[in-house]
Amino acid sequence: PVFAAMFQHDMQESQRNELTIVDVEPKVFEEVLRFIYTDKVQGLPQMAHELLAAADKYDLARLKVMCEIQLFKGITAATATKTLVFADLHRAKELKARAIELLARNLKAVSNWEEFRRENPDLVAEVMKQVASFNLR
Repeated sequence: PVFAAMFQHDMQESQRNELTIVDVEPKVFEEVLRFIYTDKVQGLPQMAHELLAAADKYDLARLKVMCEIQLFKGITAATATKTLVFADLHRAKELKARAIELLARNLKAVSNWEEFRRENPDLVAEVMKQVASFNLR
């Protein structure tokens, strides 16, 4: 949808019939194109973050889900805050929910909680809401 819009409307890409991608690494964009044409991706475990960011930008929902599933495998208490910020930034709802749940269940094990709390008050509120829901059960 995003690429089609670039070429259909009165945008620079449409006038030149050329698309210049500057914010995605060539190796990552090669996999984006592979996905568009074949519905497959190579190197997903190594490039899941970069591919998810590209999938979000170019509105490739299935690729985004594939990346989220891959990233689920690597979430730990040590990585949960960074994962939550990343998921929120790229509107990865399932990954965000998984990170919030992991944080809510393991707050004491999160070494950078104070720093995270200062820098991300809105996300902290979402984590605390999840903690409260656990306490109500």
